[in-house]
Amino acid sequence: MSCIHDLDVDALRRQYALRNFVETGTHFGDSVQSALDCGFEHVYSCDLMEHVHDAACRRFAQNPRVSLHHADSIAFLREILPRLSGPTFFWLDAHFPDHYGYPCRPEHRFPLAEELRLIARHRPPTDVIACDDIRVVADPHNPAFTPGALERGGHAALVVPDVSIEMLAAPLAATHDWRVDLAGEGILLFEPRRA
Repeated sequence: MSCIHDLDVDALRRQYALRNFVETGTHFGDSVQSALDCGFEHVYSCDLMEHVHDAACRRFAQNPRVSLHHADSIAFLREILPRLSGPTFFWLDAHFPDHYGYPCRPEHRFPLAEELRLIARHRPPTDVIACDDIRVVADPHNPAFTPGALERGGHAALVVPDVSIEMLAAPLAATHDWRVDLAGEGILLFEPRRA
């Protein structure tokens, strides 16, 4: 798993006047805290695991800028996307809950393609989207993927063979420029297309 600190989120926030931070995969809530520290006006996060969600609720109980949801990432995005106002930074990191001991349906294992389609459908082209764990995408054109690396590390089940970087980028191709950042576990970053 990459860390939100692998990107200069504060610089992106300032450059694009981003107001909201939306995260899929709360985990310990460290990204939520980083978003607050960066000065985002509103922070939204979801997690599929109830105990993780409950711990984050306790951690941020006194902060009115934080909205936490116990939901899978697709249901969460469907709920909040129509309500978001203003430019938003998305940190998409709701991958492989079964790797963390949480049984899940197949569509919850790597929901990134559907998450990106939902964002493209419901949001204006002013948002910035960062997708974590791109090293798992077994695309020969993916600079973050190293054939055999996950298998050698005992994580063969984390390889996603039926997804390509181009397929992930397609929903946002008309509105965003994208690149693969090799920091951490690999980050697919979408920024609004320059005129």
